[in-house]
Amino acid sequence: KIITRRNVHHVGTRYNTRGIDDNGHCANYCETEQIINYEYNTLSFTQIRGSVPVFFEQTGMTAQTQITRNEELTVQAFSKHIREIEKDYPLIYCVNLLNRKKEGENIITLSYEKQIRKSEFKNLRYYYFDMQNECKYDNYDRIEYLMQQVNNVLNIFQFFCENESTHEVHKDQTGTIRTNCLDCLDRTNVIQTRISWLVLEKML
Repeated sequence: KIITRRNVHHVGTRYNTRGIDDNGHCANYCETEQIINYEYNTLSFTQIRGSVPVFFEQTGMTAQTQITRNEELTVQAFSKHIREIEKDYPLIYCVNLLNRKKEGENIITLSYEKQIRKSEFKNLRYYYFDMQNECKYDNYDRIEYLMQQVNNVLNIFQFFCENESTHEVHKDQTGTIRTNCLDCLDRTNVIQTRISWLVLEKML
């Protein structure tokens, strides 16, 4: 089964609520857990999605994108966001799916990458995959290039596994993958689904 838990902070409708707030909460932030019962074992893996943890907004009919705070004024909120994730997952792998050729998405990516470079978090890794351009003309086989990177990460992060009879924990998940596109919808759905399938293969 699949359970998704939506964060109750920084919520709102599309275009009105974007990015991060002063407390480190991101819009469209969800944790999704896949749970498998297999041969007297309960296995589980969680991954997260959320808006890019920088200050930005989109206004008007054409959804013009603006970065509303510079990198110096973003550091504190960004750090709060990462520390909040750290409480549950010591290791964090961020996958960014924004389109480099779209100006509105590229300026968000540039702001995000500045925060990553300035970050002092040793447990944080970042991977950029321009999904719309990589998979142009429905060439979704290109996703496997990303999955090669993710597979290496999953071998480190593992998943939770407990014997239902003895309650012995055989494995524990030590890290999570944080995926984003613009609204954390279509592109994010595709990649999180592919990651879930990859984890399922490892579980079984």
